[in-house]
Amino acid sequence: MVVGASGAGKTTILNILGGMDSLTSGEVLLDGEKISIFNKKKLTAYRRFDIGFVFQFYNLVQNLTALENVELAAQICKDPLDTMTVLEMAGLKDRAGNFPSQRDSIGAV
Repeated sequence: MVVGASGAGKTTILNILGGMDSLTSGEVLLDGEKISIFNKKKLTAYRRFDIGFVFQFYNLVQNLTALENVELAAQICKDPLDTMTVLEMAGLKDRAGNFPSQRDSIGAV
């Protein structure tokens, strides 16, 4: 979890770690690799196979269930986890058949 005051750099550090922003100085090492010097092709592979994000304003496919959205993401992973296990880890196993717009019985999303 990354926490801090507004403007402290939380988004910036996550964007740098995700290879979406580049550094103005210094270097970033992750698992012994300098991701801060990756070229465009290497960054694309890194983002595809080595790191993942759930953004604050996520983009789920609205006509797919929770399970189907996870299965879709798993298709681009080189070593994906079992999709039901992922939903269980996220506390969503009981919502596997729900669509993104569906609410539970008490109105919470």
